[in-house]
Amino acid sequence: MIYGYVRVSTDEQNDSMQRIEIERYLIGHGHGVAPDSIIRDVASGNTALATRPGWARLYPRLCRGDTIIVWRLDRITRRLRDLIDFLAWLDKSEIGLVSLHDPIDTRSASGRLVSHVFGALAEFERAQTLERINAGITAARARGVRFGRPAALSLSQAAVIRELHAAGKTMRELADFAAVGRSTIKQVVDRAGPYATVDPC
Repeated sequence: MIYGYVRVSTDEQNDSMQRIEIERYLIGHGHGVAPDSIIRDVASGNTALATRPGWARLYPRLCRGDTIIVWRLDRITRRLRDLIDFLAWLDKSEIGLVSLHDPIDTRSASGRLVSHVFGALAEFERAQTLERINAGITAARARGVRFGRPAALSLSQAAVIRELHAAGKTMRELADFAAVGRSTIKQVVDRAGPYATVDPC
């Protein structure tokens, strides 16, 4: 399936230009425009994709081999870090992305190259940031500064919590089980990320 995704920041903004160009692309490539095949969100570009109502409707319908069409990449997010994470998830889930005005088509070799370049730049940025943080921590420790408190849950315990949450356990049940606060459980679950692997359908 091919889905269009449009986003405007406020209800007052018109999404007709986005819709027209996405419909033109679909028709030009031999696809019909089925009802509800173009999903609309009203949200800031800085709002996390996973929290948007339109994306929440589209996400469960996605299968491997599907494609998402957007007018511009900033319809997904205005944050480079979030965009890179999204592109990585698309690649892992075998879902294509076409941006009509950037232009990027991750189904093509050149589009995948652009996606991988984004990822490489992000990895470089992360490495540089980590080096600066580690240098600062080392210098602070040399001055006798202590950091934070011990983690409430070990990595293995956190993995079990995520498995139980995926199996349907509530935050309260998990907090009681692990003898920690619900805020700790929420942090552990949220670290799994906003995207899960998409089924082949």
